[in-house]
Amino acid sequence: MIKYLFFDLDGTLTDPFEGITRCVEYALDRYGIAVDDRRTLAPFIGPPLADSFIKYYGFTREKAFEAIDVYRERFRDIGLFENEVYAGVPEMLDTLKKSGAKIVLATSKPRVFAERILDHFSLTKYFDFIDGSELDGSRVRKDEVIAHALECLGCNKSEVVMIGDRMHDIEGAKKNGLISIGVLWGYGPREELTDAGADMIAETIGELTDILSGLTDKKAKTLYISDLDGTLLSPKAELTDLAKRAINDFCASGGHFSIATARTAATVEGIFAGVKINDPCILMNGVCSYDLSERRYTEINYIPIEAVTSILEVGKKYNISGFLYTIKDGELSTFYENTDSPGAAEFIEERIRKYNKPFTKIDSFFDYADQGCIYFSVSDKHEKLADAKNEIALIDGIHIE
Repeated sequence: MIKYLFFDLDGTLTDPFEGITRCVEYALDRYGIAVDDRRTLAPFIGPPLADSFIKYYGFTREKAFEAIDVYRERFRDIGLFENEVYAGVPEMLDTLKKSGAKIVLATSKPRVFAERILDHFSLTKYFDFIDGSELDGSRVRKDEVIAHALECLGCNKSEVVMIGDRMHDIEGAKKNGLISIGVLWGYGPREELTDAGADMIAETIGELTDILSGLTDKKAKTLYISDLDGTLLSPKAELTDLAKRAINDFCASGGHFSIATARTAATVEGIFAGVKINDPCILMNGVCSYDLSERRYTEINYIPIEAVTSILEVGKKYNISGFLYTIKDGELSTFYENTDSPGAAEFIEERIRKYNKPFTKIDSFFDYADQGCIYFSVSDKHEKLADAKNEIALIDGIHIE
């Protein structure tokens, strides 16, 4: 269970655009550099200031620290308060505080400035600990700030989550062995946060509140989800006896365990014979969920009939065939027109031999377009499949990532 919530400040709790960009503009003017559009200075929000002066204006490190001194001439009394709290932040902090969570500020901004900002906006009352850099330039990187806060608080890393809007927040969390949540209302785009390794993404403050409330709920239970191939299974695509005993013992003790795999119910049932899993499994890359104990589908995402027909037209155009999967009356069926595609015959033989999985040869997939289609599986040359994929992506009701 998470007990400590480490929050970034700029771009996460408050929007400092006016103050930071005006003060950067003020500093650059001292060096004869004019700024036509302060929006171009937005990248200064988040990272250590010295790094930004060096990266965006080619300053030496010595000159960058001189520029910071100029920046602070305006920031300490004016720019500090050219800032605003994001709507919903006080309510979120109040909810989390009442839940019993320990709320911590971990910012690269000098701690003395961060304290004044929180005081100004009446947010200090929500925080159990406030940490940041020092005016002398020490402890300026986010990983250093987080490490210092962890040391001061003496908390277990497994009980901490870091929340921020830039890659520095996510990377700082990872360096300290913490899970992290990236937020999208600040100054870092989704790609920056996911590339940095964010464990979760929150698009809104309401969504973040829900995520954190779940993580800090003392009554919440943890669901462990594992991949199969390359993770839980042996090189022979089997569960070892040790793995079976471990899963059975864990589930029997009240633990929650499930799997997420591209495999079908037929193969998963064969692999997990003799294993008792109480929670539904996610199958076929998220197309459906399946209760192994009751041998029934709990959720099925069907492809719209019109989209199925359009997909089949694209396949016909590029002479691509493969396997069509349907679920009707709770039964999964797998159809094929031919075994011309690479590996098709071997795939059928292996699935029948190992899992007794049925396959049905048919004349045309078009005859089964209205039979509850859920999935297509094809293999062919990359160039051919890439062209077909681009056309399929344009079909209404189809989303390809």
